[in-house]
Amino acid sequence: AGIELQRGLLTDGTLHGLMFSALMLHRWFRAGEAMTIDEWTQMNAGIELGGVDVSMRIQMGIYHALADGFKLPSETLVVPRVHVAPTMEGRALVHYNGRAQVSHNGIPADFPELRPRLLAARGGVSSAGRSSCASLDGAFAGTGGASRGRSRDGGNCADDEAIEEPAWLSLHRWFLFFAPTAEASGGASGERPAPPYGFISLRRTALRVADAQGRRLVLASRGESQPLPPVGNAVNCDDWLEMCLLLADGRFQPMEAPRLQLRFEEAAAYEAWAAIIGEACADNMP
Repeated sequence: AGIELQRGLLTDGTLHGLMFSALMLHRWFRAGEAMTIDEWTQMNAGIELGGVDVSMRIQMGIYHALADGFKLPSETLVVPRVHVAPTMEGRALVHYNGRAQVSHNGIPADFPELRPRLLAARGGVSSAGRSSCASLDGAFAGTGGASRGRSRDGGNCADDEAIEEPAWLSLHRWFLFFAPTAEASGGASGERPAPPYGFISLRRTALRVADAQGRRLVLASRGESQPLPPVGNAVNCDDWLEMCLLLADGRFQPMEAPRLQLRFEEAAAYEAWAAIIGEACADNMP
């Protein structure tokens, strides 16, 4: 069946699109919903190379297999779930405005106005590219509210609070994960947060600012040996802090930004996170 399917499709992209559509159809049926073969094939119209349709014989075979109750191998295997408790977890206010870190014919990526949580839910950043930039002012130009309130000392200004978003932090060894808070996910306060939408590796991170009065931590790339540059000064984009964005459909997208700021609402939480992040970053020093 696999060889026959390969012969019936022109490109790997068509196979990817058809398999994704089949997976969504399978989940639709498993949820107890109904869809006719005409409705499903209409959704797949024009996905083949040149805008043509996939063979109806192939689509009918997939549709009937799923409609007749075909089970994926993952549904027949009993895999024990192991819960790994984080080293530390808790709530923080996150300020991270990053752009896609994907090369696309040398065209610089835009800085989107959406925060990472919404970007992950909406499929990531559509624009791509990574190239040298002259200044942070130029890099953030044209991004509306994403560029406002950016301070000259690494983020210490009142306007930064207006573009923060709450996140649930969980530290697993040297990986710091970011998840929506229960409130942001539509749940009640105190409920377990949703799956993470991104993470950073503390192995490649340095704790650059620990502001006890403002209860904030500023993280930057370990490659940045100089103090954080003020807005308007030249900056080497190759040394920006990287975040891996975890998209809702299972894909991922690397992002980059000059810095990441974490602000805590309670002094005790700030002190605990400052100690453990500082230790994690120090332990990874070469």
